[in-house]
Amino acid sequence: MPVCPRCGRGLFSQTNVRVRGVLLTFLGLFLSGFMSVIAFFVTAFLIEAAKNPKSGAKFNGEEHMLILTYLIFAGVIGMGITMIFAGLWQIIFGRRNMFLIWIFFALIFVTYFAGSVFRGLAE
Repeated sequence: MPVCPRCGRGLFSQTNVRVRGVLLTFLGLFLSGFMSVIAFFVTAFLIEAAKNPKSGAKFNGEEHMLILTYLIFAGVIGMGITMIFAGLWQIIFGRRNMFLIWIFFALIFVTYFAGSVFRGLAE
């Protein structure tokens, strides 16, 4: 395994990076797809509850709770899409794209922040 001349840590081969890219792409597809399905069913549930107020289903929270819920959904879906792009980049070029990695970390921060605000408001 080749080592970095600056820090002495091991470097990944292009094949290793491409394999990780395939895994990252599949993980991103799963994450964004699964969260999209959840968001779809939550939206369908809320629309049905709004159309038929006599049903037992209703949303008891305030509107900012609903906005934060969808912000969390969007953050997770965005992370999944970013993972897909980063994985495809790794597959095609055999190296990582640091810009996509920073976008991913920013989305993690936004999702964590929205979750923290949501949790603080829910208590």
